[in-house]
Amino acid sequence: MAMNENKKFEDKFDAAHGVLASGYSSPAPDLHFPANLNGFEQNEVVSSVTEAVTPWKYWGYETGNFATGWEWGKTQAVSSDRLVTTKDKLAEGDQSLQVTVKHGDIVSGGTRAEVAQTSANNPFFKEGDIVHYYWWTLFPSTFVTSSLWHVWTQWHQASDTACCQPDLQFVLHGNTLGLQVYKDSSTSDTIWNAPLQLGHWYRFQLIVKWSTTNQGLVQLWVDGLNVVNTFHVTLDPNSSPFTAYMKQGLYRHKDITQDQIIYHDGMAFHYH
Repeated sequence: MAMNENKKFEDKFDAAHGVLASGYSSPAPDLHFPANLNGFEQNEVVSSVTEAVTPWKYWGYETGNFATGWEWGKTQAVSSDRLVTTKDKLAEGDQSLQVTVKHGDIVSGGTRAEVAQTSANNPFFKEGDIVHYYWWTLFPSTFVTSSLWHVWTQWHQASDTACCQPDLQFVLHGNTLGLQVYKDSSTSDTIWNAPLQLGHWYRFQLIVKWSTTNQGLVQLWVDGLNVVNTFHVTLDPNSSPFTAYMKQGLYRHKDITQDQIIYHDGMAFHYH
């Protein structure tokens, strides 16, 4: 089902039962874990509702403001006009986050405008955590891409001295979206890619088992289609304290000169 960038698609988030969308019976397809993952048998269904260890936590930009990073905890942007909520482009709820980055927007050593998880708002993700994430992202029809790299949702090592590859990152190079997972300090493995579709609200559903070993797990659904099921290291094994925190917005190569605007909506997550 194609979703127009200007047309709201989902009903308001229901924290008890997930996001209810027209044409979908649950916030995700029934989720199948691979064999021998924490005692789950292959093909055993793990319901995103009934098997949740914790309730859904909703960070969909509905409460708070720039100063609080909305529900996330903090922001990284040169000014408050780079991260604003809007009612003009919605996937669900009453408002989404509009992210603007311009040439020279240097914050914390990089060209970015991002919201970031703080440990006060939710403990950083650690060894053995199995977390289901759900959100929407829009690259509007007016978006002008670049052959240089962009990162628009990421899970970064908690250590401030960690260099250079995040544990997990959604990226854009030219007209190709991708999901990359940590390989070593200088490289990542690309485990999913697809052509960029402008003017389309992408619906992402991601399950991660966080681990410094190859018993980590990544499962990804894009617009309801399962595109990734792989065991992989998901926490940098060289970066104590071996935890990751979540960031969303736009972080890009410093040599990109054009103004860019993207939108995020409806981030929610819970622990299995």
